[in-house]
Formats: sequence, C-alpha cells, structure tokens
Amino acid sequence: MFQNADISSDAFATTGHYNFTKLEMQEQSWCQRCRLKNRTPENHKISQNTYRVILYKGPAQNTGKLLASDVPGNWEDGARDVAQANGHSFANTLTDVVGNNNNDVKFLAYNNVPPGIPNVKTKSNGKGIIIIRTTVGQNDGAWIVHTVPGFPAARTGYSWPAAEIAKGHLLICMTIAKTQINAIAASLFHAEPFVYYNDIPETETAGMPDFKKLAEAEIPTIPPFTIIRSIKLTGAGAVPVHIYSKSAKSRYEMYKKVILKSLKKTIKVWSRRDNKLKGDCRVPERNIRLIKSPVEIAGHPTNIEADESNWIVSEPGNIFCFMDKPYAKSQATEPALAACFDQAAIFARFNTIAAQHNTEKENTCRAILYKGPSQDMGKFLASDAPANWVNGAAAVTADAGHSFAVALNDVVRNHINVKFFAYNNVPPGIPNVKTKSNGKRVIMISTAVGVNDGAWIVHTVPGFPAAKTGYSWPAAEIAKGHLLICMTIAETQINAIGWNLAKSQPRRYFVLNHLNRNIRNARFQKISKGQIPTTPPFTMSRTIKLTGADAVPVHIYSKSAISRYEFYNKVILKKLTKTIKVYSRRDNKLKRECRVLQRNIRLIKCPAQIVDHPTNVEADKSNWIVSEPGNIFCFMDKPYAVTIQKKSQASESALSICIYKDSIFAQFNAIAAQTLANNIFTFDYHQLPRNASTLLYCIIHDSSLVIYYVRYSYCATQLLKLCISKMLILCLGMCHFVRNATHFIRTKYFLYFLWKVRAILYKGPAQNNGKLLASDSPNNWENGAAAVNQNNAHSFAAALSNVVRPHANVKFLAYKNVPPAVPNVKTKSNSKGVIIISTTQGENDGAWIVHTVPRFPEARTGYTASLIQIEPFVYYKDIPETETAGMPDFKKLAEGQIPTTPPFTTRRSIKIAAQAPVDIHIYSKSAKSKYEIYKKVIVKALKKSIKVWSRRDNKLKGDCRVIERNILLIKSPAQIVDHPTNIEADESNWIVSEPGNIFCFMDKPYAKSQVTEPALAVCIDKDTIFAQFNAIAAQVENCPR
Repeated sequence: MFQNADISSDAFATTGHYNFTKLEMQEQSWCQRCRLKNRTPENHKISQNTYRVILYKGPAQNTGKLLASDVPGNWEDGARDVAQANGHSFANTLTDVVGNNNNDVKFLAYNNVPPGIPNVKTKSNGKGIIIIRTTVGQNDGAWIVHTVPGFPAARTGYSWPAAEIAKGHLLICMTIAKTQINAIAASLFHAEPFVYYNDIPETETAGMPDFKKLAEAEIPTIPPFTIIRSIKLTGAGAVPVHIYSKSAKSRYEMYKKVILKSLKKTIKVWSRRDNKLKGDCRVPERNIRLIKSPVEIAGHPTNIEADESNWIVSEPGNIFCFMDKPYAKSQATEPALAACFDQAAIFARFNTIAAQHNTEKENTCRAILYKGPSQDMGKFLASDAPANWVNGAAAVTADAGHSFAVALNDVVRNHINVKFFAYNNVPPGIPNVKTKSNGKRVIMISTAVGVNDGAWIVHTVPGFPAAKTGYSWPAAEIAKGHLLICMTIAETQINAIGWNLAKSQPRRYFVLNHLNRNIRNARFQKISKGQIPTTPPFTMSRTIKLTGADAVPVHIYSKSAISRYEFYNKVILKKLTKTIKVYSRRDNKLKRECRVLQRNIRLIKCPAQIVDHPTNVEADKSNWIVSEPGNIFCFMDKPYAVTIQKKSQASESALSICIYKDSIFAQFNAIAAQTLANNIFTFDYHQLPRNASTLLYCIIHDSSLVIYYVRYSYCATQLLKLCISKMLILCLGMCHFVRNATHFIRTKYFLYFLWKVRAILYKGPAQNNGKLLASDSPNNWENGAAAVNQNNAHSFAAALSNVVRPHANVKFLAYKNVPPAVPNVKTKSNSKGVIIISTTQGENDGAWIVHTVPRFPEARTGYTASLIQIEPFVYYKDIPETETAGMPDFKKLAEGQIPTTPPFTTRRSIKIAAQAPVDIHIYSKSAKSKYEIYKKVIVKALKKSIKVWSRRDNKLKGDCRVIERNILLIKSPAQIVDHPTNIEADESNWIVSEPGNIFCFMDKPYAKSQVTEPALAVCIDKDTIFAQFNAIAAQVENCPR
C-alpha cells in the first residue's frame, strides 16, 4: 500500500538527483511534482506542461504502480513505499496539503472518513482534494481523487493510514486551471461529500456559486438530481474529463442509469459487489460486464475483496472512469460521482487489467495439502512423492504457483469442457445459510468426447472456492488450520459418491454438470437438486478407486441426520473394526473410549506438528483419524463432539472418506504419535453386569500396563498400592474414588511434564528489587538484577522494552483497570496485563504479561476468548487486524465488547513456546455469572484444596466443609525468601493447590464483592514454580468451626 512521506520542498532541493531549487519546485505543477519523484537522473528533464498522474496500489503492496502523462505506455514501479514521508510520487504532490510552509497554496479536502474526526455519518463515499495557487496572475490548480480513508491529514504532516496497506487503492492527480474548480464543485455538490478542511479564501472563488454551496456543505433539494460537467486538464495534450454525479434524491443506480446511459457503450466493471446487482447483457452494446477477480496490475496482484477502488472501461474504447461507489444495490439511494477520462493510453492500461484470461486445465493429481494455523503455505503430500511432506510451492492465497490453485483453475474460471458441482455449508457469497451438513467439496468432470476423467476435492475451508469468479482464499482462514485432499477419479464413479453425499445432505452452491452424460446417475441427480433421504437406510458405505497406475481404494461412509448415530463410535468404529486415533475439535462430553478390546477411540495430543508447522485443535478446522493398526487414514467432516456451537452431531448428517494407503497413513500417523493419557482409562461400575465379581482387564496395545476394574471399594487402598508398585493403573467403579485415584496416579506417577515458563517477578512491599524465578533456574528465587524503577538491567524492563518504546515489528494490546494517564476510569475489572506479538513475516512469536501494578506500563512513552469474559479496560492497542484475522474473540476484546449471552464462565488452555512447552490454563468469569471465583470456578475446576494469598474482607472466610476441596488462608506476614510481605501492603493475589503442582495468578482479591464482578485466573501446572510459592504458603490459618 502507500507509505508515509515527508514532503517539504527542502528535501528535494538538496537531492543530488534532481538539482531543483525550492523556487523551481514551487513552479512545478502538483501532478508534475508527483511525476518528478519517480524520475531517474537520466530522464528527469520534463516539459513545464502540467501533469496527469495515476497511482494504483495493489492489496498488501507497499509500493504502487505509476502511470504518468509523459510515459503513458506502461505502468512503472513506485519509487518508494507509500507510507514513507518522502521519495515517492504522492508524498511530493501533497507537500502543500500536509505541510504548512506555503502561504500561496490553499485547498479544500473532503473524505467520508475524515482524519481525526470519528463517527462521521454521511452517505457519500467521495475522497479528494481541490488545490489552487493564490499567487497573483497564476491560474494553477489540481484535483486529486482517491480511495484512502482518513487521508491526508491537513497541515499536520504526511501520514498514510497503516490499516490501508492491506487494501488496494487508486489515486489520480489532475492538473487544472483554477477557473475550472466551479465545474468540479457543481458535480461534487450533487455527490454530497463531507468537507473536513477548507482554507480557500472567498476572494478566489468570487462568482463561483457552486463552490460556495460545496464549501458550506449544502445539499441539493431541488432538481436536477443528476449533473454532467466537463473540464480539460491543462497542458499541450489537454485531456477532456467528464464528471457525472447524482444526489441521493435521484434514486438512480449509478452504473446503469447514469454511466451506461451517458456513454452509450458496454462497460466492464471492476468493483466490490453485493449479491443483488449482476452483470447485465439484455441490451445489445449496452452490457454491464463484471471483470474477473483476481487480476494483476503489471505484476502486482489485486482482488475485489481487498481492493477499495472502483473503476470501469468502455467497450469499445477509449474511456476509463474512476467511480466513487461500488457496484451494489445500496448506491441507488446514495450520492455518487464518476470522473471519466477519454484518453487512449489510460484506457489501454486499465483495459489490459480487465482482459479475460483462461488457461488449459492441467492433469489433476492425487494430493493432500495440510495447512497449519497462521501458516500461509501448507505441507504437501503428492502421489508421486508420498514418503514425505514437502513445503507448499506458494502461499495458499496466491492464485497460481501451487497445487490447489491449479486443481481449481477450471472451478474458479471458465473451461468449455470442464463442469463441476460444488457444495459447502458456508458457501461463498451466500450469507446466513442454515444446514446441518458440514461438508465442503467439489466434484469435477470432463465433458470432452471419449474422456472419462474426473476429480473429487474435499476440504475444510468455508466460503471456498467461489465458482467462476477467480481464485480467492478467504483471508480469515489463514489464521486457522485446514486440510485439502484432491482425488482423481473416473467420471463413471461419481454415482457412488452421489450415494453417500445424498446421506450427508450437503449444501450445494454451484451446479454445472452435463445432464445427458449423467442421466443414469440417479442419486447424483438427487444430490444436485438438493434432495435429502427420507426413507431407510440412513447410513451408507460405498467404495471407489482412484485412477492411476496404483489405484488406491477409497471407502466412503455417511449417515443422514435421521439416523441419530454418533458418527465416530456407531459408524466408523463399527465399519473399520479397529482402534482409531482422533484429531478433532472436542467438547466436554465425548471422551476417549476403551471399553471394547481393539475398538478404542483415542484422542491425539494437542498441540501437534505437521513436520515443522505447529497446529492445535482449537485453531485447526480439520478432523481426521488414523487406524491402529494401519493403514487407514480418514477425512472426517464432523468434529468429535456431541455439541459444537449448540449443534448435536448425532442429529446431523456426516461423511467420512477413508483412504487405504500406507504412505498416506504413515505421514498422518507420525502427527498422531502422541495420544492423550494412553494408559489411563476409567470404567463406570454401572456399565457392567451387577453380578460381576471378578476383575475385568484389558491389555492396551503397545503397552505393558494393565487396567483393572474392581467391583467393590473396600479393597481400594490395598489394590492401589499393588498397582503402583507393579506399574499398573487402577480405575474403580465408585465415582468418588475414580476421580481421586485417577488424579493421584496422573500427577504423581505417570503424567510428568517438563514445563517451561519465562519469568516470575515477586516484589515485596517497600522493596526496590524483586525476587525472580526464571525458566532456566526454576528451583530457587533469585535477587532481581536491578531496582524495578530502573529502565534497564532487569528482566521486566527488557520484556517491556518494545511496549514502552516504538518497534516496527512489535505490536501489543494493553489492558488495566487503572490505565496510565487516563483518570477516573470506571470498570468492574481488576485485570492488568499486556499481550505482545511480533508482526515479522513468518514468525509466530508472542508474549502475555499479567501483573498487579496500576498505571503501568505506559504505552510508547518510555519505561514507567478468556479476557473478554473479564471485561478488561483496554487502554492501548496497535496490533493490526491482519495479524488477528480469524480471531473473533480478540476482535471482541479489542473493541471493548462485553459478554451478554451464556456461557459466562470460560476455560481455555494455551502452551508457552519453549522446547518443553508449559500448559497454562485460563479460567475467567463475567460479571453476569454471579460466581465467587475462588470456590465456584477454581476449586471446582482444580478438584483440590487451595491455599489463598490475598487481601480479604470480613465476609469470606476459610472453608473446610468439603473434604479435599478446602479453601485455606495463608498466614500474613510471610517471606519471599528474605523479603517480607503482608496482605495489607501486597497487591498480588495468588493460590497454590494442595496437593501440588498448581500455582494460579488471580486478578481479584478473596472478597465477597467479586461475586458480581468479572475475574480471571492464570494457572500454571509446574512443580518448580509451585514449590517456590508453596514455601511462602507454608503457614495457613485454621479453618473456622
């Protein structure tokens, strides 16, 4: 996008390349200045004729493409980033707009999103500047039209909005005679722009009534409500510009009723679109045709989703029009403006962009693409090299250069002999679809005579691919993990696929098939017409074979919503007759299952690795299983859950595609190498016959451990000792003992994790130096290296260095109930913390700091989904939306939203990045929950006694009424090694569990008031950290009787 530019004329006067004096620069026209900044030393000499310059910047581009009137035959690369304050075209053009060093230059600026003025309500979408020179005897002026919101800020220095780098923008500079501004004003008056700056004196606009109306923000109330004006750009080859505008009262659709009627030609439209206005070819030579997306601006890709510009070209030429409103139904009731250039060179450049290109279809291959969360390139497994994952050839957002862009070429574009059927529960361009299916797939066939080719693509990407509108990967899905599988099939096999799809009830959004060729495929016809099964059977299994030398068998299992079966257990496990390992999002109802020998359901540990790309079930939209023993890999379209997003999987349709191929199995089995609690299982007593008096045992595959079921509880203690001594795991039918025995065994004997936390600093009252507990020496508190009020030489000064000082690639969000320099904040939250991320491309680094210090740290001023529930007060955020795409909870947090619908408590888990990652469990509650967080949330979640260090009121006391669920209060004063502390002066609140190994940072004190307030706890399950805080908590008060 555009980069910032500093534009004082002095900067150019001293530039060795140009040798212009300050006076000479002022004598250049504004658009000519724009061109000068893009000249090389060899060709910088230009005529004194005034200039016309167009800058087109593609999405996510820092530099644009430049088209100048002296070299109109080709786009040139912009000289520098548009965000820079100097060294490029429009930074120089806007010198006298953003600067305040020329008393002879005055201007009027308008923008529907004006800089520094929030919440402006206007129906206009216009953005532009009218500039004139007030020097006596001169008739110079310029008109700039553009698409950038909040730009430029008048008289305050050049600053390109950072958020606009991600979007495409178009800027056009036209040099005019000062006497022509009334004609421009007449058109703008009807377009009703929002004028946010005007210092053009009335002496310069005397006799210009339309300019006066524009400057005074009048709106047209009497006809005509449409207007056409023409101006000519100054210079030897004066270019005519026709300006068409309409007011909101006209009720005209701008493209058809104004532009098409005036031009009397077919037009090709590049614009964002709604789902109402379509292409229109009903009138010969008066067509409206939509340009395909994506396209390229001389090597810079752009697409209508990210491009803010709207423009048209005529057919035949030579007209190019800049439009200020998108091609959408809504603009019929809004003001609009078009500036049309009748110039062959400009037309040719934009007509090239608008050209339609189609390429011949390449052979479809058997391929699997697995993209981890926040990765723009996936890992690729191809049929010709199945032994290893390889890196994707290009980003999945690119419309060429990688496997699935090629595979989908004839889906997103036209091909005369390729037809397809696409279905998706979140279809592209169709909002608010209601369907019980979760399927996302494309079936393709070739209709060429004598050819029996086809392909079936299954994937997890919502809103993808858009049929016949160009390749476009949904931006929000980069943040998520996705799995795409392409299978080449014979066209004659699509009926077998149709059998199963009919049961899974997919939502189709595009059907382009050849009925004569498929008339016998009755079930395919049913699915293409959206019919659903109403008679048994409600489950189905079919087999197809992929084409190729080593034809791979694929078994397809599906069920309809009427079947009411839990898919994994009742269908897949029953069909495969093997243990399965499941990678999927989960709820808190369906668990691992080991009741039937060699028919286990085991859950794959999360996070996992796709070679070197991390993934986790929270962000990964894919669901898949591998069998044990092999060699089966299955793509599942439903998660392993009874309820996900208030939907019941048992009452929904589902489909599974199982591939019997050892090389594919091996790659996914490597990801599934670790399973959750492989050797710990529990059995419910009531699930066995009541007269069972013997022990039930089962041998776990690849394990020497034995699971015992005991009918009676009187022998529990003795058997527990026996099991532990002989490396056995005991699970009893009595529910209470099952919980305790299983937890005891997990924490003490079998599940030992080497956690890694970066640092904990605990500063006692009246102490300048804190006590530090670091990840590389977690067994002892160390003295802080320097006083905490110093701005360096100690841990948290370093950690917060890029929070209190600027850093180009470090962004953060800071929240606090007592924010720095913001007085009298009212909030029920007590949370204080900072979320920090690196925006460096390819990095996945971040940090989360929680603390207790009010008014600290001050953002950028030098050193001094769980959070939304606690309603924190966010006082600083500069994390760009591009980094948090697909993170709806972060968006809610950043926008200050509060939870208004259940659930009002949440539990989330994260892992600290390290060689041995540490699990962090985050518990939070909103004010609406009415829960006392220590007892109703923490004790209930941990299922242990807790020892509490916190300020207290006279209402909440210690609580020892429930065995092994006590709340014990730590005695005050206490010692942090040799630093004394006490609860009156200590702002921190924390707990340790009994037994260990859990330490929790609490953001609310142990007081009755927090029942009606939001609260958060960050719990670290790490023995070394626990040990240090448990030493402080050695003395506890007696429980009240």
